[in-house]
Amino acid sequence: MANLSIITGPSGVGKSTISKRISNLKAKSALIEGDSIYHQVVGGYVPAWKEGNHLETFWDICLNSIKVYLESGYDVVFNYIINPDKIALIEKKFNDYIIKFVVLMVDEKTLLGRDQERPDDCQMKDRCIHLLNSFKNKNYDSKYILDTSNLSIDETIDIIEKKDRFIINNEHSGSSKLIFSPNIPELSVTNLKNSIEFYKLAGFRVEYDRPENKFAFISLGAIQFMLQEISDNDKWDIAPLSYPFGNGINFQLEVNNIDAIYNSFKNSNHKISFDIEENWYRQDDKLLGNKEFLIQDPDGYLLRFAQDLGEREC
Repeated sequence: MANLSIITGPSGVGKSTISKRISNLKAKSALIEGDSIYHQVVGGYVPAWKEGNHLETFWDICLNSIKVYLESGYDVVFNYIINPDKIALIEKKFNDYIIKFVVLMVDEKTLLGRDQERPDDCQMKDRCIHLLNSFKNKNYDSKYILDTSNLSIDETIDIIEKKDRFIINNEHSGSSKLIFSPNIPELSVTNLKNSIEFYKLAGFRVEYDRPENKFAFISLGAIQFMLQEISDNDKWDIAPLSYPFGNGINFQLEVNNIDAIYNSFKNSNHKISFDIEENWYRQDDKLLGNKEFLIQDPDGYLLRFAQDLGEREC
């Protein structure tokens, strides 16, 4: 499933450079440069810090652009000067996706040095120090702040990509203690790497793995699977396997972002076994609703993604 990365920080800290490099790492990505969008206005242009600016229109355009790209399966990298209140709005609007928020910071000496590397007409000089101090007073949560004073570009990107501390929507974060479900299916798979890539499209994350055994434990909220690549003379194999694996069973996986997951698979050209639809199932004197679709994983296991629609009378 597509992810959203938000990069902010004072002018000269390297937002554009880092954002472009992160975007280039993704197989399918969109880079949204906030400054470029704000400067699309020509007639009637007002600087963002002055009265009469067009920030309201700017944010409508940015949020709608992010929405379209995410729903189309693109990882989005967005950079701009973003205050904590806007982050709360973005989290609420895109909570179905993993959102990383990074505040890039540097010390004054490093910032002035980077500013001097810019073309003369782009240098901020002492104003960049004023903006740096302004960022220090914005009361960002410290876990989102990354001091890059002594980091190379590659080191900065490596930290952003690998550290879960930057994830702002907690249900997608792996920082809390893993609680094992009472019932965890273990799936025998032909290629562990391919299976992990498939499940990540739905938002699954690898909680831990044992590369020497070609094993991975993955989860999506409370949903958990163990994936084990097939090996010769595996004591767990009681009979030869043939495609589709798990014939005769489907795994119902309850999610709260069914449309995003469906679009993620569709945009990655995976065949949907049964297209998305609403179904109502009788339980005694009431009907329970699901919006659902079915898809087979690379080994043929049938997955039934479902979102609760509530209940109604028969």
